[in-house]
Amino acid sequence: MADGLLMACGIRAFVAVNIPEALKAALGEAQARLRPAGADVSWTAPRNIHLTLKFLGEVGESGVQRVGRALERAAASRAPFTVGVGGFGVFPPKGPPRVVWAGVGEGAEALVTLQDAVERALAPLAFPREARRFTPHFTLGRVRSPRNAAALAAAVADLGQGLLGSFSLDAIALMRSQLDPKGSIYTVLRHIPLIGAAGAPFPVS
Repeated sequence: MADGLLMACGIRAFVAVNIPEALKAALGEAQARLRPAGADVSWTAPRNIHLTLKFLGEVGESGVQRVGRALERAAASRAPFTVGVGGFGVFPPKGPPRVVWAGVGEGAEALVTLQDAVERALAPLAFPREARRFTPHFTLGRVRSPRNAAALAAAVADLGQGLLGSFSLDAIALMRSQLDPKGSIYTVLRHIPLIGAAGAPFPVS
C-alpha cells in the first residue's frame, strides 16, 4: 500500500502529458496506415493518446488531494518546454513486437527530467519508483498475438522518422482511467501548470 493511499475501490489514476487534438488526429492517421498489415493489435483510441509519466494504480479520494499537492511541487520546479512528436517503432526492438509507439524528438531530455521530478515528488507517499528506465513515447497500440507481426513491423518501419508536429508542454495532468465496454475513458482530475524557471533545481522537500 502507498502510505494508506491505495484502496480497493479507489480511483484508478495516472500522471500524464496530454497533447493537442491536431497531434492526436495525426497519430490516428498513422494508426490507419498500420491497420492494413492485419496484425492483432488493440489500438489506442486517438482521443486517448497521451504520454504516461507514471501509473499510480488505485488511489483513494484523500489520496488524490495528496498526490495533486505533490505534483504541484514537481511542476513548480519545471519550466514549460517544446515537445516534438515523430518517429515510430515497436517494443521490443527485436523479436515479436508487443507495443507500437510514436516517439519524441525535441524535448525528450526535458521529459526525462520532468518524469524524474514526478517520481521524487511522489516518493514520500510511498509510490515505488519505476524499475525500467523512462523512455518518452506515445503508445499507439498493444499487440495481442503474433498474427502478421512481421507485416506490422515492416509497416511501422515504412512510416519513417519524420516530425509530425510539436507543442508547448506547459502542464501535466493527474488523470482518472475508467474501464468501459467501448474503451477506456480518461478524465482530468487535476491540471497542474509548469511554473518553474528554466534550470531550476528540484526541491528536496
